[in-house]
Parts: sequence; C-alpha cells; structure tokens
Amino acid sequence: MNEVVITGGAILLDTYRHTMDECYPIKKVGDISYADFIGTRGLKYLTESTKMSLTASVMAKAHAELEEVEPERGGVVLATNMASISYVTDFDMTSLVEGVNDVSPMQGPNLLLNAPASRLGIFHRFSGFNTTVTSGRVGGHDALEYAYQAIARDEVDVCIVAGVEEKSEEYLNWHIQSGRIKQHETDLINQGAAVVILESKTHALQRGATIYGTLSGFASYFDPNALREQTEQVSVSGYQHLMDTLFSPVHEVAATQDVYSSNSSQQAHSSDISTIKSVCIADSQLHRSGEEEKAFILNHLGTGPLVINHFERFGGELYGACGILQLLTALHQTEEGHGLIFNYDWFGHYRSLLFHKEGE
Repeated sequence: MNEVVITGGAILLDTYRHTMDECYPIKKVGDISYADFIGTRGLKYLTESTKMSLTASVMAKAHAELEEVEPERGGVVLATNMASISYVTDFDMTSLVEGVNDVSPMQGPNLLLNAPASRLGIFHRFSGFNTTVTSGRVGGHDALEYAYQAIARDEVDVCIVAGVEEKSEEYLNWHIQSGRIKQHETDLINQGAAVVILESKTHALQRGATIYGTLSGFASYFDPNALREQTEQVSVSGYQHLMDTLFSPVHEVAATQDVYSSNSSQQAHSSDISTIKSVCIADSQLHRSGEEEKAFILNHLGTGPLVINHFERFGGELYGACGILQLLTALHQTEEGHGLIFNYDWFGHYRSLLFHKEGE
C-alpha cells in the first residue's frame, strides 16, 4: 500500500476572516477574474460552482508545482451537495414558463451534479477516474478517503480532491426551511471551493515535491439517534466512538442495531494518540458554543492540542466542502505531529481524519 501525502492546496471563498499568512493560497471570490485562471473559452456556459472549483484547482496545482501527469494516472474526486440547485431551478422554470426553445442545449450538462468534477477532469486531462460525492456535510471526508484508497492501491499517482458549494437563493432557502438558520442569519452560510492535491509518496519524492502532510487514518460512525436529539452531548458521544474506532487495533462494529462504526484505515495506531497536537472540529449546529466538545478533547488529549472551529476562523458554513477546508486549516495550525479532524452532520453521520506532519 502506498503512503498518501498532501503536496498542495488552495481555498477560494466568498468571505473569510483572514488574519495570518497561510501555507497555501487563499483568495476571495470577488477579488479575482476567473478568466485569469481558466481562460475565456466556454466560460459563459459554466456554473458558478464549476468556475470556483476550476479556479481553486488551478491555484492548488500551481501551489503543488504539479505539471505533467499521465492522464490515466490522475484522478478527480469532488464533494458537493447543492452545486447545481439554482441552475436546475432556473432551467426548469424557463422551460415551463417560456418554453423549451428559450433554453440552450449548451446549458444541458450543467443540470448534472457531477458537472464540476467532469470539467475538472477535462481541464486537467485526468482520466484515471472521476467521481462526485454527495454524502451531505461529511462529503469532503468521504472524498478524501475515496482518493486516499485509490492512491494507496496504486490505481493513480495523483488526485485532485475538491469541495464546492454555491450560495444561491435556493440553497439559502433550504437552510432556512430546514430550521438550521433564521431569515436574518444568512451570513452564517458561505460559498466557495477548497482543493487538496494528494499523491503517492513515491511519486511526490520522485518529482521533488514539498510534502505538507501524510494522511494516516479515517474513521466513520453513524447514529440516527442524532436526528431525534441534536445536543452537544450527542456530538461528544459520536466523537468518542470515532476515537475508539480510529485508535482501536481491532476493528469492531457496535452491538446496537441503530449504530454503525467502521475503521476505514489500518494505518492509525493507539500510540498515535499521544502525538496529536491539533484538533479541528466542524460543528453542524452553527449557534452552539462548542464548550462541551472542547472539554471532551482536552479531557482525552490533555491541554496541548489546539482546538479549532473553522466557522469562527473562516466565517461560514460550507456544507459538503467543509471537510477539505478543515484539512487545509488543520495543516496550517499544526507545526508537527498528528492532527485530528472531526466532522458530523445533523443526519447522524460522523467522520474523523488523522494526518501527520513533519517538523520544519
């Protein structure tokens, strides 16, 4: 099995609280011209989500100093849930009200949720595989593990892992109607794209790439009880299951029928827990203080870890893309040792990721 390393990354956001230099490029959507990054050909037929993910991928690829890759040795995985919702709504409304003659066939591909990922593969000429992950708020973690497994099994050498969400009226209405935010709280929702470049360690060393970190392990857990009771105690219980799963030397499935846990990677060991230097928590409940979650982390890992909440740092919910943003944030905050990431959504899905970073 190949070791999987992080050799580049980039973030493109509508708004963020940016107070320090990052180890990766980060830009605001309103401050750039898409044409400067991806050219003008066909630009007017691309959705905002596709333009954001393409631009962030160009930034990340430049950051990784990644040039030529054999097409079949490059893969693309993109996490999103609502990237095409506004486009589908507009297309359907125009077709129904004005008639089908008022919509262009050139707009057809954008109706598909996997349009951004497909465009990434075409633009960068990566043909190894092309996958879109739509698994809710933990989609970014699922995309990272999908890419990790493909590289570890030597299916590809390089993978562009992206997450993108578009802040449209339809998207905001979904958050409001689901009760997650109130009408006056739309500033809690952000839009943008985050991209990570993953490679096999062998490939990265051969081309002399800078290695920013190594993916060490994944764990997942599902508890539908979270649908009935959305409290910090419930989320802390989920984190405990993730810790037990991620650092358990033996894979175990919970005895109860309504709870599922899986150890996705065999590279995490119980000894790694003592070297954890940072923790990044992405709380799906945007109004909570997170004090119980932080207390849980400190209780299990001591006073050393730096606890991060990416909503406070970057200023908004990114839904399916937040897992990629978490990884880049945690990489920046970790000087050396292991970093641990927790993420969960309000449907009871819990995910964690463990990475390792060498000292400068």
